Amino acid sequence: MSKTNLALCHPEQLPPSLDGSRGSYRTFDPQQLIHANNDFEAAQQWLAEYATHYFSKHTLRQYEKEITRFFYWSVNQAGKAVSDLSKQDYVLYEQFLMNPQPADIWCGPRRPRHLRNGQINPKWRPFVGPLNLSSIQTAFAAIQSMLNYWVQAKYLAANPLSLKRGVFSKKQQQNYKIERIIETDHWQVIWQAIENMPKDSRKNMANYQRARYLIALFYHTGARISELERHTHGDIYCRNTKTNQWWLRVIGKRSKQRDIPIDQSLLVIIQNFRQFHQLPPYPTPDDPTPLLPKLYINHDKGITARRANQILKQILTEAATRLAKQSPHQAEKLRKASAHWFRHSYATDLLEADVSIKTVKDNLGHQDIKTTYLYVHKDKEQQHQETQGKLKSIY
Repeated sequence: MSKTNLALCHPEQLPPSLDGSRGSYRTFDPQQLIHANNDFEAAQQWLAEYATHYFSKHTLRQYEKEITRFFYWSVNQAGKAVSDLSKQDYVLYEQFLMNPQPADIWCGPRRPRHLRNGQINPKWRPFVGPLNLSSIQTAFAAIQSMLNYWVQAKYLAANPLSLKRGVFSKKQQQNYKIERIIETDHWQVIWQAIENMPKDSRKNMANYQRARYLIALFYHTGARISELERHTHGDIYCRNTKTNQWWLRVIGKRSKQRDIPIDQSLLVIIQNFRQFHQLPPYPTPDDPTPLLPKLYINHDKGITARRANQILKQILTEAATRLAKQSPHQAEKLRKASAHWFRHSYATDLLEADVSIKTVKDNLGHQDIKTTYLYVHKDKEQQHQETQGKLKSIY
């Protein structure tokens, strides 16, 4: 791995057969629109431009991680430059993501990729373990975006992924249903875990208040963590004072603005949180309080999406521990939950409560209603009950 670590940081040290300067699918068009002599430079151009105009910070971090992994695999496992990869190579990469082997080289605990001196961390590994379908889709979405950019920039002659099926096949997409949700039985132990948090000091009380606030915020808005990361309480506003209708305005994917209704139960928790920090109960348009706040309110800066997810994971892990004796399978599922599961739960619960699919689509900010339909599925308990006793007796 040390050779590849050095190569990805300093691509000029790779031979031309691996750095893409002689890539088989390069155009070598004199009218190439980006200043890139090899694949690494072309990838950096793509990331820099999209960071400025298209990606949220969260998406940028995710895509950068996926492209880094992809470059490592291309050079080490496939033995090719990215611009040499064919359609079949991408099929092999998909299979590799399902089971990165040899595991001792490719997988390990989460660690920062760089040391404080800027050198590659020798203990860092690209993967923790095999990726699930959703993570593989994210990986290929990043690669697809980069390759499309390369083609448009006349760096690459064609995008091999345009011919690929598999994780992007329509049949698989239609059959895939969102199962990563917080189940009804989970909520009681989640709130028990929060209510049992220590409250014997100002710091502990602040930690408890933030935990209640974050759990409620993620579930009751269904917003993406990247959207919450870049907004403040000033984006919470009242549209109709007579009916006390409060909304959260966010800028989502593709820089599209949308308004999310805030229900009364979330509004109460927001008020309690604000009053604890000696803020007025209702936000004002110029309120700088971050939606993802530090333990003690800092109006200039909140916590990162990654830190918010860590806080939620700590709560969910504690709840899973409480659930383990009663239901080990449900406890294991809860232990795997993350911030994005609250978004899935928000959509699923609204649809099961007969909220119109268009309203749910608008609340989530989906561009295509087909994405929202992935959340339409029967509750497992309901599915089981409706099936019992309905078949013919054959014994």
